[in-house]
Amino acid sequence: SSGSSGGGLFDARGNLLGITGWIDDGGENLNFAIPAELLGELPKRTTWHAGQPLPKFLPEALSKGIDETRWQLASYDYDEGFGGVPVEADFIDGHGARFDADGVTVQWRTRYAPAQQADDGTSFDERQRRVRFDCEMPQYVLLESRSLLHGKPVQDDGATDDELAHRGLAMPDTHLDEVRAAACDLDTRTAP
Repeated sequence: SSGSSGGGLFDARGNLLGITGWIDDGGENLNFAIPAELLGELPKRTTWHAGQPLPKFLPEALSKGIDETRWQLASYDYDEGFGGVPVEADFIDGHGARFDADGVTVQWRTRYAPAQQADDGTSFDERQRRVRFDCEMPQYVLLESRSLLHGKPVQDDGATDDELAHRGLAMPDTHLDEVRAAACDLDTRTAP
């Protein structure tokens, strides 16, 4: 039922079967849960620091070619239509962050499986961005962005001098907010 996400799913004997996660409202009104046997692998938080191995539950399509010594997992998302398998993962460069008095500029990669489709019909399975996050306020400035398919650029927004056109808010409890928090957290650690 609506609002039960994050709660336990139990059998008639009280054994934990899983943690409820999402509902597919279409058709049969199906409810999904993360199986209990995977709970030992689930993170207590969604950020992994550079140098740590990526979690086993992250599909190879999202993690292939990611240098774990440089890139850290900042956020991931599940899609109801894919049986609870992560379909999107956000990575930030744990070594290339540049801090100033108000925030941090960081390289940010988002991987998608399956590939996504832009408004113009272009398919892509990765977005690479250079973003400046404000660490005091939930704001960001998109400095560069490009989309890739199988490692090859398919769309390049390039760099911009018109920062006002690329400013935005990192709304609470969103991927953008999680990526912002992970990027700002880089300042509290010493990069390897």
